[in-house]
Formats: sequence, structure tokens, C-alpha cells
Amino acid sequence: SDSARYPRWRSLVREQSKMAETPAQDPNYMEGEAEWSYDEGDPELLLGKTLSVHWPKMNKWYQGTVDKWDEDKGQHHIVYTDGDKRWTRFRERTFSIVGLKGRHEAEECDKYQPKFKGYTPKNPEASSPCHFHVQLDAKWLPEGATPVICGNLPVMGAWEGKGVTMARSAVDPRMFTATIPLPFERKEFCNTGIFEFKVGVTDAAGKLWLEGNMNRRIKTCDEHYYCILRKNAKGSKTFFKGYNQPTIADTVVSTIVSEFQTLLESKITPREFVNRMYFLHGCYKKATRDQGEEAMEKGLKLMAETKNANKDPLVPFALLSVVGAHGISKFQFTEGVGGSKKPVNLKPTPWCWYVLKNIDVPTLMKTDLKETLGPHFHHCNAGLREAAERVMEDEGFEWLRVAPFLKEKKMIPPVPQPPNAGLNKTIQVGERIRANYKSRGTFYSGTIGRVNANGTFFVNYDDGDKEDNIEEDRIELEKGSKKAMKKRAALTKAYDKQWKDLMKMGLGTLKDAQVAISSQMESDQKEGLDAATAAAVAAAAAEEGVEKKKSEGEVLQSLGFEYLKCLVTYAPCTASLELLFTNPEFVLHLKDILPAVADWVASAQWVEEEIGPLRKLVEKFQILQAPEIAEALFKSKSCVTDEAKFVSAILEFSKLCCMSHTIVFESDDAEPGADAKEGKDKKANNELLAKFVRLDQAAYTWFKNGFATRPNLEERVQVKDGFVTKWENRKLSPPEQEVKLLTALEEACDVINRLMEIQYFRVRSGSLLFELARCRCLKGESSVVLKTIACLGQKYEGFMNYKEPLADFLTQRAVKILAEVVPVVAKEQKELTKLLDSIAVLRRESNLSHTLLFTLAATAGGREPTLGSILNFEVIWSLLFKTRGSSPTEWKQNTELNGLLKHVHAVLSNAAVSAAL
Repeated sequence: SDSARYPRWRSLVREQSKMAETPAQDPNYMEGEAEWSYDEGDPELLLGKTLSVHWPKMNKWYQGTVDKWDEDKGQHHIVYTDGDKRWTRFRERTFSIVGLKGRHEAEECDKYQPKFKGYTPKNPEASSPCHFHVQLDAKWLPEGATPVICGNLPVMGAWEGKGVTMARSAVDPRMFTATIPLPFERKEFCNTGIFEFKVGVTDAAGKLWLEGNMNRRIKTCDEHYYCILRKNAKGSKTFFKGYNQPTIADTVVSTIVSEFQTLLESKITPREFVNRMYFLHGCYKKATRDQGEEAMEKGLKLMAETKNANKDPLVPFALLSVVGAHGISKFQFTEGVGGSKKPVNLKPTPWCWYVLKNIDVPTLMKTDLKETLGPHFHHCNAGLREAAERVMEDEGFEWLRVAPFLKEKKMIPPVPQPPNAGLNKTIQVGERIRANYKSRGTFYSGTIGRVNANGTFFVNYDDGDKEDNIEEDRIELEKGSKKAMKKRAALTKAYDKQWKDLMKMGLGTLKDAQVAISSQMESDQKEGLDAATAAAVAAAAAEEGVEKKKSEGEVLQSLGFEYLKCLVTYAPCTASLELLFTNPEFVLHLKDILPAVADWVASAQWVEEEIGPLRKLVEKFQILQAPEIAEALFKSKSCVTDEAKFVSAILEFSKLCCMSHTIVFESDDAEPGADAKEGKDKKANNELLAKFVRLDQAAYTWFKNGFATRPNLEERVQVKDGFVTKWENRKLSPPEQEVKLLTALEEACDVINRLMEIQYFRVRSGSLLFELARCRCLKGESSVVLKTIACLGQKYEGFMNYKEPLADFLTQRAVKILAEVVPVVAKEQKELTKLLDSIAVLRRESNLSHTLLFTLAATAGGREPTLGSILNFEVIWSLLFKTRGSSPTEWKQNTELNGLLKHVHAVLSNAAVSAAL
């Protein structure tokens, strides 16, 4: 705000920002060719020297004299002219030496390592061949000069000999290699280091020139070591003059390409290539994904240009280890504005399409990759998933070609968004939405109250607020945002365009599998091995714990079914799923892929409009009329709803899936495995019963999530507290509660009653009725619950329209309440009046009314009460005679209640006669 009001302030800010961007000039800097160069390997250079040191945060230069060197910490001690004393690692600072030409620029460097103290191998007789790969400037290398490896080990010359001579690579003239048998076991490790080495160059005269900086300290005995020949500052004017040290970026790319060319020329195996890529990535810690991407593109170009290239089908797969070593880009983040993190969303590049098109999936499925490619094969898997992820995020489905392999390795990408998400529909009055309140960036749930003539909307928020003239861009449907709608449209378009090719691939693989299986059977017959013998051999191997290796036909068959399952799994909407069923060959295999269809239904987002097309599909194909499909719909989280039409559509669909199945029951309390009759159909019956048991569990959970906590007996209201208006929860009045409780109980009972139209739920309704008893509408004060049940009984004539198990449950629930409450309040007229008022809503002649009143009376005094018992519970009998009449002529119905009233009337009449006499 200040910069907007005051021009001078703006100019001052600009000047300060310029000063921060432009380093201050060193007053002691001397122009001309540098007379010195700092190398951390020669720390004594700075001792006793006066330095001019740049302090970047203050953007100033300060003079000081270096007087000490700490070998363990790698720091010099400097005393500044202003009296300040500091320990500093000068490799990380910009400074100049006063009186000498030249300057050292600050470097990013690894943590300092103290002086090497030596290491004793664990096994004196161990010997592990290790390969050293060094990259250097080939144009600079003098004629007759040879790179060498020198180190502290005797095999490396112990720093005194000439070291180990390196040979130039036949593929890349910049690369030199040497194989040295190190006296360690493979993977031997020590945190302080097991050996040190440097790369050197022996000139034509036999003089050894070592690279600059610290010794290369190695902590683990690995198979490969990659490095760059560093320039020696001391020899910058002599031997190393004109040497251009290769950058890490160029080195990484060129090394990968040269190693891949070696693979294409069959000089190394795919296993060796994957192994080298692992160690390359470990040696160059600063290697980036971009460098790997560049190397991939060059590698594929090289593959196309190389004649008589290695035809091993694992070669393209091995190349994926280059990008796989960096992990999946989707799960990585980069620095955003203000220090925020944003995901790395990379678009598919040519190498992605190439590997997805040319990878030999059957070979991968049949191959033991760990055995063939070594312990680092998972980098290849990661590279393949990276390609699949990018194509999928770009709304492409070509990656489904490798989906079975990724699924087997548990690396298959998740569905881009749930099926049916983003239903494109017109926003109408009454629609549930989420709106960006006053464009403040926060979305609140509410309902469309009005559609204005100008295309905007009036919204009633759930918390009581209202807002008018809301643009459509600020509104999201609760069943799908605008972003989800666009994604759905793009995915549907791509899927509808590509599903035929993928279907053809899957069905073709199944045909190849059938040919392979037939060929195997013919081969077995020729060898005299029939099917029974083969099965016996397989069973014996299984008992011994020996895993049977799949034949080629079995692998292809599994692959073909996985293709079809993946087509189902990644169908973006019901309309796309329907397209698959237009292929008759697909329908023939529907039994084998039914679980995938069920999983698709469970994962999809459903609204009432989407249930209709699914129902038509199930009606057309009888094999889809299965309890597992109904179970899947109940499992879908989007189906937990209180919308009456939506609930009705779900129940009708479930009925369609189950009505064609009949289970043979012998007893209601039998175990699942014992319900079916004996005979050849027992197994099939038990399997069907097990499916219905799972359906029961899903329906129970669905009912619990949708109805257990209903109704809400509170409402949000605005309350004024002085000048402040705030929101509070207000408990509904008793009449309002009664209406809500009755509505909730009626809806819950209607759901259970409709489910009981299915045979299984009629016979085994225990779980649903158990959850109904736990619902909020059947909990609380006894008189209120009793009245709720009685009101429902009065509305439906004593539950006559309910299935018998549900009607009996509601009756017994009311009876149980009376049996528990009456002994406690038997002599309290006020409480008894509440109970009788609850029952009074029933018709006087209804069986339910007679049953409840008989329970009330019999619980207090028994079925044949004596005069003493009657007088003891005088309050109950007085109220009963008041409500039901006091003359036997009024008790005409032949019910237990009327019989009990007649008995009490007779006892009291006899007592009155006896008292008169």
C-alpha cells in the first residue's frame, strides 16, 4: 500500500532490489590472469594469507587473515579486521587473496569428509572385481597420455605407484574403464569409508597428474563406479591447461546412451544394463529426470538406427530403468510460489508411446524378472508405470496394453476418476450444489432456490444463509464438479475411440491361448500323459509346496482375461460400459469377467439417472442378474442417500439381480454350509448362499449408513445476541419430533419391507431387523418410541402391508417396551397415562391395540389376577376400564385383552357381592 501511495518509496524499493541482485564490488580485486586457484585438497595455500571475503546476505566485503586449519571439520579460522573471528569452509564462499590476481567463486559442494583413517577388510581373502568408469574431455587428452586409477589400496598403487591403467571405450571416446579386483566382499560397508581413490592421467613422459579436490572416499564395495575427471587447480597452467571438465548433465546423458549402445551390440546383457543404470544413478546424485528423459529419446533413436540390433524382447523394457530410477513423477513435487509445493505433471513424450506399443507383454508375464534382470528390475517396472501414468493423465487408453503386467506387479495406475463422475446435467431448482460463497474461495453446500432470467442462481445454503445472482462458474454439483465433467467428456471420447482395438487385442490373446492349450494337450497325449495323470502330478507338486509353472497357454489365457477386465475397470461411464457388450465374443466370456463388472459398479458414482441404463443392461444379459452385482451397488459410497427416488431405484435394481435365484433352506438357524439339500446341486446351492450372505452384509452396511442416524432432531437457527447474530442448534418441539420420527421409521421399514421381496431376506432378516432396532427412530423415551410404532401401526392397519418378519418385529418391539416399563411405573398414573395415550392412536378394534393393552395389563397383574393383585395395581385397571369401557357388553371381540377384562370384572363383581352380604 505504501509503494502505491508514495513514488519515492517505489524508487527506493527498486534501488534496494537492484543492490540485492548485483553483488558489491570487491575493493581489493586485482584485474588480470589469475595467479592462484583454490583446491580443498591443498588447504595450506590460505594459511597466513589476508583474504577479502564476500558476505552475501549483507552484500559487503570484509578483510581478514587466516591463521588456522581444522583437518577434521575442513574449515579455516579467519580473524577479520573488525575483530570478528570465524571458522569457515572457504570452498563455499566467494573470496580473493589480497595482493594476488584472481578470485574463487563460491561452490555448491558435498559435506566435508575428515581425513581417512584406514579400513581393514572383513575377509582377508575376499576379492571382488569392480568396474571404474571415468568421463573426461577427449579433445583435451594429450597424445600418449593415459587415464589411471590411483588409490590407497595396494592394488591401486597405494598412492605411490602408477595406478591402474584405464582403457578407452569402443563406443564412446570420452569414456575410459578399468576393472580392479578389490579386497572386499560385495556390498561390504563402512560409514567412514573402505577405500579412497583419485583419477589421474599419466603423460607421455610417464609423469602422473592427479585430479583436483578431495580424495574420492567410497563406503560400499559396489560393482560399478562412475565419475568425471576433475580439473586440478595446481596444474591449470601446465598439464590441465585447456581442460574443459564435463558437466554432470552431459556426462549422465552420454554415459546412458553409450551403455545402451553396448547393449544393442549385444556386448552386455539386459541384466547388466539395468545393473549399470542403478549404480550410475547412485554415483551421480545430482542427475535429474530431464537428463533421463533426454537419454531415453536418444536411446530409442539409436535403436532405430542400429543395424542388427539386439533382438532380445527385454531390451526396450531394460531401457525403462533409466527413468524408473527417478520414481513416479506423479508423486513428486516442485517448489511453487511462496514456497508452496506443486506436483510434477509431465505430459507423455515419444518414448512413452514407443515402449507402450513395443513392450512384449506375454514375455514379461512369463519371465522371472528378478532372475533375468537382477535385483534392480523394479526400476524397469517403475519406468513402465511412469509411461502408463502420463498417457492415462493425458486421457489416453493405449497404456491398457501393459495393464495386466502392471496389475500383476501391483503397480497399475488408479482410475483417473471414479466411473460416472461428472454427470453433465442442467442445474435445476431444488438441485443439491456447492457454491463459492461471495467468491471468497470457500464452497458451502446448499440448494438451488431459483433460476434467474439472466442465467444466474439464487441459493439457499444449509446454514441458513442466502445469496442471489450467483454465476454458474461459482457452482459445483454435489455429484460432480465442472472439472469432473470435462474430465468425463475427454475420457469418454478417448475410450469410445480406442476400445475396439483393445477389445480385439484381448480376444485375439484368448484365441492364441486356446491354440496353445490345444497344442499342449496334443503333446501330452502323444507322451501318454492324460488329463487325470497331469492333474495328479500337479496335486502332488502342490502338496510338496512346489509352485507349478504356468504353461504358455495358461499365461496367454490369463493375459486375455485381464485385458477384458481392464477394459471394464477403466470404462469412464455406463454408456462406455454398454459399448463392450455390443461385441458377441465379449459376452461369451462374461462369466469370467463378472467380478470386474461388480468391482466397476462398486467404484462408480451413482445418481438416479445412471441407475436406469445399468438396469437395462442387466435386464438384457441374464448372467448379470447376480447377487454380486447387487452387492456391488450397495457397496458404492454414492448410494448412501436419503433421496426417496434414488433409494427406490437401488432397491428395484437389487430385486432384479436376485429374483431369478432360489436357495434351498432346511432351517433358518442352520450354518451356511448345511442349508442346501443333499445331492449333486448342493455345492452350487452353497456357493449361491455364500454370495447372498455377502450381499446381506453389504445391504446391512448400506442400511446402517443411510438410516441409523435419522432423523436429525435439531435445527440450525439464527440468534441475536445484542448486535451480534450467531448460529445455534435448537431442539425440535415434541410435535415436530413425532412427525420426523414417524417419517424416519416409515422410510426405514419401507426399505426393509422391499428388500424382503427377495427370498433370502425374507428367510434371514435378522441382520436388517437388528440394525432397525438400533436406529434413532426406535431409541429414546419409551412412550415416544411406543407412540411412533403405534402411529405407524395405525397408518398401515397394524402393519398388514408389511412382510410377516417385519410386522412381527415391530409388534414385539412395542410389546418389549411395555414389558420393561410397566413394572417400573405401574403405580404412577401420569406415566401410565402417557403409555395409554401412545396406544390410543390405534383403532380400538385393531389387533395391535388389543395386543399392546393386554401386555400392559398382564405384565402388571398376570393373566388371571387375584383380587389382591387387582387392588395392588388399581391405577392400571381404572385407566383400562376408562378407555375400554366397564361393561362386558362392550368387550365383544374374542381377544386375550377382552378375556382378561371379563375376568377382572367377574373378580370385582364377586368381591362386591361378598362385601354386600
